[in-house]
Amino acid sequence: MSYNNLGEVRLTLSSEYRFDLTNILEGAFFIDAGNVWIVDDEDNKEGSEFKSNFISDIAVGGGIGFRFDFDFFLIRLDLGFKLKDPSLDRGEKWFWESKNNYDDYLENLRSKGLTEQESYRYFPNINLGIGYPF
Repeated sequence: MSYNNLGEVRLTLSSEYRFDLTNILEGAFFIDAGNVWIVDDEDNKEGSEFKSNFISDIAVGGGIGFRFDFDFFLIRLDLGFKLKDPSLDRGEKWFWESKNNYDDYLENLRSKGLTEQESYRYFPNINLGIGYPF
């Protein structure tokens, strides 16, 4: 499987609510969901195969943004947050759930001197773009 073909099954859902703030400035709230899976698990990538319970593997993100609309082009500035991380254990996937198993995993790594991360944290993602996202 090449870098350009990471999975055969792709799901992407996006929704955005825009509202006027000034003549050239719009505000936006957005939510995105999706994931990529492989059909054949021969690549030995644990957890990446497409199964009947794929719904639990969908990642969710959301955020706020600004749209600077200059008629001939649009500049987009977004601040996004990870809302659901499907790579985490059951009961820890959503941002409001405690991350006890993940913190135990990090403590095990720290005891081996392999990481300096203190705990699971949701870092915001800043995006700058030209044109609407979809």
